[in-house]
Parts: sequence; structure tokens; C-alpha cells
Amino acid sequence: MKAAAPPPEPVSALGAGVVLSGVARRYRARRGATPLTALEDLDLAVRAGEVLGVVGPSGCGKSTLLELIAGLQAPDDGTVAVGGSSEEGQRLHACALMPQRDLLLPWRDALGNAGLALEARGVGAR
Repeated sequence: MKAAAPPPEPVSALGAGVVLSGVARRYRARRGATPLTALEDLDLAVRAGEVLGVVGPSGCGKSTLLELIAGLQAPDDGTVAVGGSSEEGQRLHACALMPQRDLLLPWRDALGNAGLALEARGVGAR
């Protein structure tokens, strides 16, 4: 009989890369329409160095989640922390987000768009 695996260590003990706690994001509706809740009461912890895939149908909140993590949006409720910091500016500095559509800078080719985050940090072309 196999021994039970020990319980996983708390995320904080392993150096969490990304931690979301009680996160909600709602969008205002146009006049007469119902407000849209994109995310509600979301808890998520991704350890530093861990790889996570986010999969779901169009409109389920995947891009909203990534924009919250990257500091491009603020949650309506809850907290988002990247590398231990929940400040939007720090999250923005720590993350780079390349949308799935090729519309980031349409005058640049794919490589130019992919290198944009490095360029913004002052890394030379070499």
C-alpha cells in the first residue's frame, strides 16, 4: 500500500508568482442593459516557475483575467498580487501581455510586436 503524499506546501512558502483572492470584475452596461460579470469570487495561486494554461470558450473571462494579472485592469473586488506585490504599477512592470489577436501594433511584424515588452524595458535590439 502506498503512503499518502504529503499535503502541498502553502503557496506563500514556495514563493508565489501570482495570487488572486476573491477577485471580481464587472463591466458597466449600456443604458437599459444588464451589467456583465466577467469574474466573480476567483481564487487562484500559481507558484513562481509554474506553468498554467487558461482554457475556455470565447467571452468566459480569460482575457480579463490576464489583464488583471498584468495590471492593465483593476479588480472590482479582491486582490491580485504578482511576485508579492498587489500594486497595479508593479504588476504592469513585472508582466508582459501579448493579445491573441495580431492587432497590438499593426505596422510592426510579428517579431517586432513580440519584442515590444523588451523594448519598453530598454533592452537593445541585439
